[in-house]
Amino acid sequence: MEEENLEQNQEQEQEEEEQDQDQIREQELVQELEQMQQQEPVKQEDIAEVGETISVVRGEYKGETAEVLLIRDNSVIVRIGNHPSTGEPIKTVVNHKNYKRK
Repeated sequence: MEEENLEQNQEQEQEEEEQDQDQIREQELVQELEQMQQQEPVKQEDIAEVGETISVVRGEYKGETAEVLLIRDNSVIVRIGNHPSTGEPIKTVVNHKNYKRK
């Protein structure tokens, strides 16, 4: 009987810990959403045009310069450079918030 009570207590503690972790995750998501809502939208004059050179300020290609090939609602498709061995263009997508116009 003591073993049953011990097992029940352990299960209850585990369930409570999982609920606490879920609440923490939910609070983190709410905070992240609030931060996203507080960010200013990208101004139309800050969006690069086709053929323009941009500087990537965040992400995998931070510090790289790139040529804008195509404009989308929330991002631009750019050519970062050419592959050294094949000569093919290296293209990637950069969110409007992650680059600056040169």
